[in-house]
Amino acid sequence: GPHVNLVVSKGCTPEADHEARVTQHRAGPGLSIVSYTHVCRNKDLCNNVPNTFPLWDSLPPTVPGSVRCPVCLSTEGCASATELTCPAGDTHCYNGILLIRGGGIFTNLRVQGCTSQAGCNLLNNIEKIGALTVREYCIHEGESLVRETRPCPALQPWGTVTLVKVGHPNTSHQSQCPRVI
Repeated sequence: GPHVNLVVSKGCTPEADHEARVTQHRAGPGLSIVSYTHVCRNKDLCNNVPNTFPLWDSLPPTVPGSVRCPVCLSTEGCASATELTCPAGDTHCYNGILLIRGGGIFTNLRVQGCTSQAGCNLLNNIEKIGALTVREYCIHEGESLVRETRPCPALQPWGTVTLVKVGHPNTSHQSQCPRVI
Protein backbone atom coordinates (compact mmCIF):
# COMPACT_ATOMS: atom_id res chain seq x y z
CA GLY A 1 0.00 0.00 0.00
CA PRO A 2 0.97 3.66 -0.05
CA HIS A 3 3.40 5.32 2.33
CA VAL A 4 1.97 8.54 3.76
CA ASN A 5 3.52 11.43 5.66
CA LEU A 6 0.93 13.78 7.09
CA VAL A 7 2.03 17.25 8.22
CA VAL A 8 -0.60 19.08 10.27
CA SER A 9 -0.18 22.65 11.42
CA LYS A 10 -2.67 25.12 12.86
CA GLY A 11 -1.88 28.61 13.95
CA CYS A 12 -1.89 32.21 12.82
CA THR A 13 -1.35 33.93 9.49
CA PRO A 14 -1.76 37.39 7.94
CA GLU A 15 -3.51 35.75 4.94
CA ALA A 16 -7.02 36.81 3.95
CA ASP A 17 -9.94 34.45 4.62
CA HIS A 18 -10.62 31.75 2.08
CA GLU A 19 -12.77 28.67 1.98
CA ALA A 20 -11.26 25.28 2.62
CA ARG A 21 -9.40 24.09 -0.48
CA VAL A 22 -7.57 20.98 -1.57
CA THR A 23 -4.58 21.61 -3.86
CA GLN A 24 -2.62 18.95 -5.76
CA HIS A 25 0.94 20.27 -5.89
CA ARG A 26 2.17 17.01 -7.41
CA ALA A 27 -0.48 14.64 -8.72
CA GLY A 28 0.25 10.92 -8.72
CA PRO A 29 0.45 8.23 -9.60
CA GLY A 30 3.66 7.56 -7.71
CA LEU A 31 4.63 10.53 -5.57
CA SER A 32 1.80 12.93 -4.71
CA ILE A 33 1.76 16.13 -2.68
CA VAL A 34 -1.69 17.34 -1.70
CA SER A 35 -2.60 20.09 0.75
CA TYR A 36 -5.74 21.21 2.53
CA THR A 37 -5.78 24.84 3.62
CA HIS A 38 -8.51 26.79 5.40
CA VAL A 39 -8.07 30.36 6.58
CA CYS A 40 -10.74 31.81 8.85
CA ARG A 41 -10.46 34.94 10.95
CA ASN A 42 -13.96 35.62 12.23
CA LYS A 43 -14.88 32.40 14.07
CA ASP A 44 -13.32 30.45 16.92
CA LEU A 45 -12.07 26.94 16.12
CA CYS A 46 -13.10 27.18 12.46
CA ASN A 47 -9.87 25.59 11.22
CA ASN A 48 -10.73 22.11 12.49
CA VAL A 49 -10.19 19.20 10.13
CA PRO A 50 -11.97 16.05 11.36
CA ASN A 51 -10.13 13.62 9.03
CA THR A 52 -7.99 13.35 5.89
CA PHE A 53 -10.74 12.20 3.50
CA PRO A 54 -10.64 15.39 1.36
CA LEU A 55 -6.98 14.66 0.60
CA TRP A 56 -7.43 10.98 -0.20
CA ASP A 57 -10.48 11.54 -2.39
CA SER A 58 -8.42 13.59 -4.84
CA LEU A 59 -5.82 10.87 -5.53
CA PRO A 60 -6.31 8.89 -8.77
CA PRO A 61 -6.22 5.07 -9.00
CA THR A 62 -3.15 3.51 -10.65
CA VAL A 63 -2.06 0.57 -12.80
CA PRO A 64 1.39 -1.03 -12.23
CA GLY A 65 4.12 -0.24 -14.77
CA SER A 66 7.52 -1.83 -15.40
CA VAL A 67 10.00 0.49 -13.57
CA ARG A 68 10.98 -0.29 -9.97
CA CYS A 69 12.21 2.32 -7.47
CA PRO A 70 13.08 2.46 -3.77
CA VAL A 71 10.12 3.92 -1.86
CA CYS A 72 10.50 5.78 1.43
CA LEU A 73 9.04 8.66 3.43
CA SER A 74 11.02 9.24 6.60
CA THR A 75 12.36 11.89 8.94
CA GLU A 76 15.00 9.37 10.05
CA GLY A 77 16.54 8.27 6.71
CA CYS A 78 15.96 5.67 4.03
CA ALA A 79 18.81 3.18 4.45
CA SER A 80 16.43 0.20 4.21
CA ALA A 81 13.92 1.52 1.64
CA THR A 82 11.60 -1.03 0.06
CA GLU A 83 11.71 -1.32 -3.73
CA LEU A 84 8.29 -1.29 -5.41
CA THR A 85 6.94 -1.38 -8.95
CA CYS A 86 6.06 2.12 -10.14
CA PRO A 87 2.65 3.02 -11.57
CA ALA A 88 2.36 3.01 -15.37
CA GLY A 89 3.70 6.30 -16.75
CA ASP A 90 6.23 6.82 -13.96
CA THR A 91 9.61 6.11 -15.53
CA HIS A 92 11.99 7.82 -13.10
CA CYS A 93 13.06 7.35 -9.48
CA TYR A 94 13.06 10.40 -7.20
CA ASN A 95 15.50 10.82 -4.31
CA GLY A 96 15.34 14.01 -2.29
CA ILE A 97 14.60 15.86 0.92
CA LEU A 98 11.67 18.19 1.55
CA LEU A 99 12.38 20.83 4.18
CA ILE A 100 9.07 21.87 5.78
CA ARG A 101 9.08 24.93 8.06
CA GLY A 102 6.49 27.15 9.76
CA GLY A 103 3.62 26.97 12.22
CA GLY A 104 5.73 25.13 14.77
CA ILE A 105 6.85 22.57 12.14
CA PHE A 106 10.55 21.94 11.48
CA THR A 107 10.82 18.75 9.45
CA ASN A 108 13.32 17.31 7.00
CA LEU A 109 11.38 14.63 5.12
CA ARG A 110 13.44 12.15 3.11
CA VAL A 111 11.47 11.12 -0.01
CA GLN A 112 12.14 8.30 -2.45
CA GLY A 113 9.65 7.07 -5.02
CA CYS A 114 8.39 7.06 -8.58
CA THR A 115 7.84 10.12 -10.78
CA SER A 116 7.00 10.79 -14.40
CA GLN A 117 9.87 13.25 -14.91
CA ALA A 118 13.60 13.16 -14.29
CA GLY A 119 15.30 15.64 -12.00
CA CYS A 120 14.55 17.46 -8.80
CA ASN A 121 11.22 19.21 -9.21
CA LEU A 122 8.78 17.29 -7.04
CA LEU A 123 7.21 20.52 -5.77
CA ASN A 124 6.81 22.14 -9.22
CA ASN A 125 8.61 25.25 -7.90
CA ILE A 126 6.10 25.68 -5.02
CA GLU A 127 7.74 27.31 -1.98
CA LYS A 128 4.67 28.04 0.20
CA ILE A 129 1.81 25.73 1.19
CA GLY A 130 -0.49 27.68 3.48
CA ALA A 131 1.69 29.03 6.28
CA LEU A 132 4.37 26.40 5.62
CA THR A 133 7.55 27.10 3.68
CA VAL A 134 8.77 24.10 1.70
CA ARG A 135 12.11 23.58 -0.01
CA GLU A 136 13.33 20.66 -2.02
CA TYR A 137 16.83 19.27 -2.34
CA CYS A 138 17.92 16.34 -4.45
CA ILE A 139 20.38 14.36 -2.41
CA HIS A 140 23.33 12.12 -2.96
CA GLU A 141 24.64 9.65 -0.39
CA GLY A 142 26.63 11.37 2.34
CA GLU A 143 24.93 14.79 2.17
CA SER A 144 23.52 16.32 5.35
CA LEU A 145 21.40 19.36 6.18
CA VAL A 146 21.90 22.22 8.64
CA ARG A 147 19.00 22.75 11.07
CA GLU A 148 17.71 26.13 12.20
CA THR A 149 14.64 27.37 14.07
CA ARG A 150 12.75 30.66 14.02
CA PRO A 151 9.82 31.84 16.20
CA CYS A 152 6.47 32.43 14.47
CA PRO A 153 4.46 35.53 15.48
CA ALA A 154 0.79 35.07 16.42
CA LEU A 155 -1.58 36.69 13.92
CA GLN A 156 -4.80 35.03 12.69
CA PRO A 157 -6.15 31.43 12.80
CA TRP A 158 -5.35 29.06 9.95
CA GLY A 159 -5.01 25.39 9.31
CA THR A 160 -2.91 23.48 6.80
CA VAL A 161 -2.68 19.75 6.27
CA THR A 162 -0.07 18.54 3.79
CA LEU A 163 -0.10 14.96 2.60
CA VAL A 164 2.93 13.45 0.89
CA LYS A 165 2.10 10.02 -0.54
CA VAL A 166 4.31 7.41 -2.19
CA GLY A 167 3.00 4.26 -3.85
CA HIS A 168 -0.25 2.89 -5.18
CA PRO A 169 -3.52 4.09 -3.65
CA ASN A 170 -5.46 1.47 -1.75
CA THR A 171 -9.07 1.14 -2.90
CA SER A 172 -10.22 0.84 0.72
CA HIS A 173 -8.17 3.87 1.80
CA GLN A 174 -10.89 5.70 3.69
CA SER A 175 -10.98 3.13 6.47
CA GLN A 176 -7.19 3.35 6.83
CA CYS A 177 -6.75 7.15 6.86
CA PRO A 178 -5.32 8.69 10.01
CA ARG A 179 -7.68 11.03 11.83
CA VAL A 180 -6.58 14.58 12.52
CA ILE A 181 -7.48 15.73 16.04
